[in-house]
Amino acid sequence: MDLISFDPRDLALSRSRRLGLAAARSYRDEYGHIAALATTPVGTWLTGRRHLAAKNELDTARADALAALVPD
Repeated sequence: MDLISFDPRDLALSRSRRLGLAAARSYRDEYGHIAALATTPVGTWLTGRRHLAAKNELDTARADALAALVPD
């Protein structure tokens, strides 16, 4: 999934995934990165995704959507 076609209102995605990606994108747009503190809601969500990715348990489409937030 690329962010150009990402629509947080797309009901094909789970509500938590839609909200999490939208929050991460908003955070990135405001601060220029997605290194949110784990004590914030978006940081907590991102920490969970990073934890899953580290264990190779993050779905490929979800990993791609997150990678699209920070291509470097």
